[in-house]
Amino acid sequence: MEELEREENAYREARLNFPKLIEAAIRGEEVVIEKDGQPVVKLVAVSPDEDKPFDEIFEGVRINRPVET
Repeated sequence: MEELEREENAYREARLNFPKLIEAAIRGEEVVIEKDGQPVVKLVAVSPDEDKPFDEIFEGVRINRPVET
C-alpha cells in the first residue's frame, strides 16, 4: 500500500511542480512521471536544431566521396 501511495503522490507532486520539472528537462535532466506504477510521461527539452529545416542544419557540410575511375 505504501508504494501505491508513493506513486500517486509522485503523480500529484508532478502536477503541482510542473514548472520545476520543465526547468529540469531544459537543463538536460531526465524527467519521467509515473502513474499507477507505470511511466506515462517523459519530458525532454527540444534541441534548437530540431526546429530548423534539414538543409539549414547541414549547411556548409561537405561529404567527400571517392572518385570512380
